[in-house]
Amino acid sequence: MKSKAIIISILSFLLLILSFYHFKFRDVFLVKAGTSHFFSPGLVGFLSYLLPGLSIAAALLLWFKESKSAGAAIAGLLSLGYLTYVLLILNIGDASCDCANLFPDIPFKWQIVLFLLPLLMCLFLFLNKRLVRSS
Repeated sequence: MKSKAIIISILSFLLLILSFYHFKFRDVFLVKAGTSHFFSPGLVGFLSYLLPGLSIAAALLLWFKESKSAGAAIAGLLSLGYLTYVLLILNIGDASCDCANLFPDIPFKWQIVLFLLPLLMCLFLFLNKRLVRSS
């Protein structure tokens, strides 16, 4: 299916950009996530390595037929985690100070779109796989 290959390419590209952003701005991530009051300092340090590693792993897993489902699951969980964090900051935290924004160059509203899009792509991949398997 051509649409499936396009979605996998876009999703892999987004995951690699996300991991590059994390590695490049790791110090910003440590400070911003630490000020959010959702994570302990030790967990923030662990997440600063785990999240980009998972992004790279998911991008690579998407390209192999045997591990495509695992890659889509990891990518979906990462997107859901980021989306949940942004929504929590907007609804519970003080979004006006921008102190807990992990991506300070991107407004919160665009972050919702940017993390909802890969989540929907992953759902499409799972639903498409189930529909093909059931027919």
